[in-house]
Amino acid sequence: MLRLPDIDVLDVNRVLGFEVAARLNDALAGARGAWLILWQDDVVDPMGVVPYMLAQVGEETAASQRFWHVRVRHFRFPSPPRFPETPPVRRPMGINWGNEITFLGLTQEPDGLLRFFFVAQKPLTRIIVCGWKYAMQAGPCGGPAMCAAGPPQGPACIA
Repeated sequence: MLRLPDIDVLDVNRVLGFEVAARLNDALAGARGAWLILWQDDVVDPMGVVPYMLAQVGEETAASQRFWHVRVRHFRFPSPPRFPETPPVRRPMGINWGNEITFLGLTQEPDGLLRFFFVAQKPLTRIIVCGWKYAMQAGPCGGPAMCAAGPPQGPACIA
């Protein structure tokens, strides 16, 4: 069993990011599948990095279930998994905004969803996004964050 993050007390400052790849690679070396038990994942994995990584190397089966505040998902791996320790950026950008955040680049999923990848250079106190419906959670300082965005919905700015 692998506990992510490996803490006894819930801590909003211990958000999961792509750095969990090393632990997943060790724990699931040679595995043909994995059960993912989600509890308080909206706190420790708000952007769903772990299920995203599992889905990148395998496919989710119909065995997924939902219980009171707990979800159980199963992923089957067609071959032994290898989880990348960096985001799967297909269109690199490398844009730095004021030495606070770097836009690493983006990936377009087969269903058209765009995934944007950022890395914080220092703890963030604000995020400015204009004209995009977005969901973003800043990962630990120096660790990549994942963001999903849709098309513009009209003028909107958040600062």
